[in-house]
Amino acid sequence: MAASAAAVAQPAPVLTWVTNSTIKLEQIIGDWDWEALAHGSNVLTASQTEARFQILANGEGCSFEDKGKLIFLFGDTVSGVSNVEYEAADPLAWSTNGDGESPLVLNFYTYVPANGSQFIPIFAQPSGFDMGGNDVPNARISLSTGIFLVCNTGSDGQLTQGDFADVVTFKETSLPPSSSGSSHTNRVISVLNSNLPPDSARPLWNRNRAEIQTAQFTTAQAEKTLHSVELKAEVQVRQAFTAHQLRQARVKQFQNELLKGADEVLAAMRFSYERGNSTLDDLLLAQSADNDVHQAYNAALAEDAKVLIELDRATGQWNVWF
Repeated sequence: MAASAAAVAQPAPVLTWVTNSTIKLEQIIGDWDWEALAHGSNVLTASQTEARFQILANGEGCSFEDKGKLIFLFGDTVSGVSNVEYEAADPLAWSTNGDGESPLVLNFYTYVPANGSQFIPIFAQPSGFDMGGNDVPNARISLSTGIFLVCNTGSDGQLTQGDFADVVTFKETSLPPSSSGSSHTNRVISVLNSNLPPDSARPLWNRNRAEIQTAQFTTAQAEKTLHSVELKAEVQVRQAFTAHQLRQARVKQFQNELLKGADEVLAAMRFSYERGNSTLDDLLLAQSADNDVHQAYNAALAEDAKVLIELDRATGQWNVWF
C-alpha cells in the first residue's frame, strides 16, 4: 500500500518544447505564406498552388517515393475560386526536388475535360464509394505493378458507424481523360463496425464529381468571359461618349461664335464695298472666309453624327434622326 501511495504521489510528466528543436522551412500550399502575411510581410510560396491549380488549402497528407518522384496524398481540399467547389476531394501531387534545403515545388496531377476548359486536379476518387469530408487516402505502398492506396470512406463523424477502408490502385503511367479513371477500387480490407463484415455490400455513391467540377470550371470561365466583355463594352461606351461630348462642344462653338463672327465680317465688308470704301478683292476674300467657316461647321456636324452613331452602337440604342 505504501508503494502504491508513493506511485500515486509522483508528479505527472510534463511535455516541454526545446527551443529551436523544430523550425518551419516553408509553406507548400497556397500562393502566400499566411504566417508572414499575419506579420505584415508578403512572401510567395514556391508551388503557387492557387494560381496554378486553384487549390487554396487542404487537409494533412502523407508522402512517399515512387520511381524517383516524391508523391503526396492530400486530404479534404478547398478551392480559392468562389464558384468552384471540390466537395472535400483529395488531390495527389508530385515533386522531383531532391534537396531538402531548396524550395519544394509541388505539381498536382491534372486533366483537361472534353470541353477544353481549364484543367482540373485529379483526385483519389475511385468508383463505387464516397470520398467526401473526412474520407481520405491515408496509407500507400509502391510496387512494380502500380501504386496502391488505402482510402478511408464512410465517415459521418460517428466512430460507431460503418467506416471502412479500401485498397485502391493508382497508375501514373495511364492518367485519365477524366478525374475518376485514375483510381480503381480493389477490395475492402477493414471495417469499423463489427456488425458489417468486410465482404458485405457497402453503400454506393455517385456524385458525378467529374461532371460537376467540369461544369463549375466552365461556369467560372464563362463568368470571366462575360466580365471581360462587359469591361470592353464599358470602355467603348465611355470612349464614344467622350468623343460625342467633344464634337458637341465643337458644334456649339460654331453656332455660338464662329458662324456669327464670319457672317458679321462678310456683311460689314459688303456694306463697305457698296459705299466704295472697299475693293472687290476685299469682298471676295471675306466671302471666301465665310464659306470656309460654314464648310468647317458642316464637317463638325458630320463628325458629331458619326460619333453619335458609334455611341448608339455601343449602347444598343438609336437616337440619330436625319
